[in-house]
Amino acid sequence: MNKILISFILTLSTISITQADNHAKITEQQAGSSYSQNTEDTFKNEIGNCEDPGVLMLRATVKNDISRSSPEKASEAEALMKEGMKLCNENRVFEAKLKLENAKTTARAGLVDGEDPSVTKIVAENNETPKEAKPWWKFW
Repeated sequence: MNKILISFILTLSTISITQADNHAKITEQQAGSSYSQNTEDTFKNEIGNCEDPGVLMLRATVKNDISRSSPEKASEAEALMKEGMKLCNENRVFEAKLKLENAKTTARAGLVDGEDPSVTKIVAENNETPKEAKPWWKFW
């Protein structure tokens, strides 16, 4: 019984030491660790007092489109987005939505692919060849 208890404690301590050693490496590799050391300051700078869900959804859409847009249009759309968020912080929600809509159209105008992201394409692959093109010895 004592041997089992000692081996169990030894195993747990080894695992905890290993995890503690990896913690420093994991925190260095976290997404956004170089972006901000203080999340509260980042949140206040990016969003502030804006609590309107429509504005926040538009902001998320603009951020998504900016990541796929050309650099010129992306910087223009980001400036419009920041103006829109500033308006929302001043409780001018309607004007903020208009600014964010402009930012969205600006970001989508500079899409790298040249495709409209609001249109989804469904491509059906059909690997089947016509029956008359199949040789007589192939049954499948």
